[in-house]
Amino acid sequence: MNVSAYDAHQDHFLAEVLGFKYASFEEILRKSDIIILHVPYNKSTHHLINKETIKLIKKGAILINTSRGAVVDKEALIEVLDKKS
Repeated sequence: MNVSAYDAHQDHFLAEVLGFKYASFEEILRKSDIIILHVPYNKSTHHLINKETIKLIKKGAILINTSRGAVVDKEALIEVLDKKS
């Protein structure tokens, strides 16, 4: 398994020890089969997953949000899922 991560404060020592690579947020969305969100809820993460970022997510990818609900714009997500049905 190849593990990639996005973090505003990268720790390259940690990446080397744990065996993952850093990538841009957009690259993570475009290339990942599974996307797991582990972020605090604040102004910069409010609707981190929104209409624009949802469009970048690879078809068939799984999105798991372990953060607060408002990190994902649920209305945008429902709209996209309804269109795919």
